[in-house]
Formats: sequence, C-alpha cells, structure tokens
Amino acid sequence: MPNVQSYLGSGGTLPEPDRDLRYQIPEYQPLLGVVPQSDAKRGDSHQILIILCTACSIFICAALNGLLTLNIAQIAAELKLAPGVELWPMSLFFLAQGCTFVLAGSLTDVLGSRRVFLSGCFLQTVCYLSIGLAQSGAQLIASRIVSGMAYSMCFLSSMAIHRENLPVGKIRNLAFSSTITCQYAGHGVGILVAGLLSVTAGWRLSFHYAATLSLCGFLVSVWVIPKHVDDTKDIPWREIYGDIDWLGTFLATFLMALLFIALAYAYPDIPLTTSY
Repeated sequence: MPNVQSYLGSGGTLPEPDRDLRYQIPEYQPLLGVVPQSDAKRGDSHQILIILCTACSIFICAALNGLLTLNIAQIAAELKLAPGVELWPMSLFFLAQGCTFVLAGSLTDVLGSRRVFLSGCFLQTVCYLSIGLAQSGAQLIASRIVSGMAYSMCFLSSMAIHRENLPVGKIRNLAFSSTITCQYAGHGVGILVAGLLSVTAGWRLSFHYAATLSLCGFLVSVWVIPKHVDDTKDIPWREIYGDIDWLGTFLATFLMALLFIALAYAYPDIPLTTSY
C-alpha cells in the first residue's frame, strides 16, 4: 500500500472526487427505498396523482369517523342498539385498526404495496356501502370492524407506495405529510358534514356518497399506482406461509386487544373512540 504522506510530500496531488458522484444517492439504500428504473420517466403530474390517490382513501375514512362520532346517538336510536353498545361502532373500528397493523405491514412486505392498497380500498368501498344499508346494529358493527382492518391496509401500504415510487426529496416529504394531515383534516370535515346532513338528508346518504367516491378512487388507483418490479402475477402463497411470522403477529394482535379491553374495563367512563 503506497505511503500517501510521502506521495503528497513529493508534490503529488490526490485526484478531486467527481462533484456529481458526491451527491448521488446509492443505488441500493434500504432506508431511502429503491425506486424502479421505470419511475424515471414519470413526471410531476403522475407523482401528484399517486399522492392524491393514497390521500383520498385516508381522507374519506377519517371523514366518516368524524361523521359517525357526531351522529352516533341518532344511529344508535335508529338501529336500536342496546345500552352500553352505542359506542361499539367507533371503539371496535379503532380496536380492529390497532390490532391489524402488524399483520397489514407483513402482508405489504410479502404481497406488495400496490396489491394490499387496492385490496384495502375495495374493502373500504364495500364497508361504506354496507354501513349505509345496515338494518341492524350487528351489521353496522361488523362492517366497522372490517373497515378498521381495511384502513390499516391502506395506511401502511400507502407509506410503502410513496417510498417505492417517489424520489427522495420534497415530493416524498409532501406525500408522507399529506397522508398524516388527511386524517385530521378529514375528521374535521366529517364533523362539519355531519352537522349539515343530520338535519337534512340523514347519515345514510353520506355513506353512499363515500362509497361512490371510494369506488372512483379505487378505479383511478388501479391506473395511477404502478406495479413494482418485484411484484408477481400470482399470489406467493409459499412466501405468505414461510416469510410472515404468524406466531409473533397473532401474539402482538392478541396482546393489543387485551390492552384495549383492559383500558375499557379500567376506565369505563372514557370511551376509546378516537385514535388521535
């Protein structure tokens, strides 16, 4: 190995590093994500559409949560919910959401972010329609539980979609921040819309509108969100069975459910109806 100090003392100079190479992002960087080569051809408009599709799903769900919070007494009276069960449509939604985050993240890693996000969007659409058509409290609560599971699928897979399809910089920061902001903005808009519809068209119409918007968002997402280079055409059943830690996932889910139940019994006067 040559002596660098003697080389410099003899008048030699080390070559200057290429200025462009110093600012290049490594080709493979797990923390920053791997952007497929086809993404280089996408313009800013396509990237904005990807952000809008993911944010739309989160916004609609948060808006309906706010609407349900304000109209829960009217809904409980119309569906004749038993005393003590009036808040279950809200509480069980967040219970299902919190308990399935680990499983949704594992499925996103194995099946791919696009497939999980579209599945979650479709489930959300079906749940919104079934809630609007619910004729009993059991139907409403069951739909809310499935909707909470679908929300965790949409939320986690949207983060993966941003990481995979958006370059590092302002556009990716905008995508992550918009996903979080839509939760709070949607909740506020839902409360505002609930106040208007509660005295006019009723709460069912809002869920029908939400199902229509969610279906439109699903169809647009099929076209806008690109397929990842590692996505397979068939469902990788062997990877689902072998790569997911099912024991750890169900154990974490079970413990999270026990935590919610323990808090509900310890503080019965404080309903667990919000995730904020």
